[in-house]
Amino acid sequence: MICHIRRLRRRQAAEQRGAVLVAALVCLLVTVAMVGQLLRGAVQSRRALRQEHHARQAEQLLNAGVLLAVAHHEQNTAYAGEQWDVPADELSGHLAGRVVIEAEPEQQGIQLRVRAEYPLGGVSAVRRSYSFVIPTVSTQDKD
Repeated sequence: MICHIRRLRRRQAAEQRGAVLVAALVCLLVTVAMVGQLLRGAVQSRRALRQEHHARQAEQLLNAGVLLAVAHHEQNTAYAGEQWDVPADELSGHLAGRVVIEAEPEQQGIQLRVRAEYPLGGVSAVRRSYSFVIPTVSTQDKD
């Protein structure tokens, strides 16, 4: 009978150790899942922040391209446009950008199209464009 009681106690102790081990593994699994979700959120936030930076940089390049197109057109009415590659060291990042300006004569004036791309040639490149017409001023209107 005493042997039977000892066996029962050993079995209960083994079951308790097994239950504690299972509980510890479940806690570890929950912790790993939570850390995984935190890391996933951090990676997504970093991607979104990088994409926002690229979008703002492309918009700044577009604005600079519009100003450049207007200035060149004011200096030379035969301005046909240009491509402006901006090296990475001139921008706020480690990536290069590009501005393409196209000018086409129209009846109302000169149609200017400005396109900006940042980062240049990247898979996640942001592209922005803006088109506008600069009206021609005839010699009769000047008088």
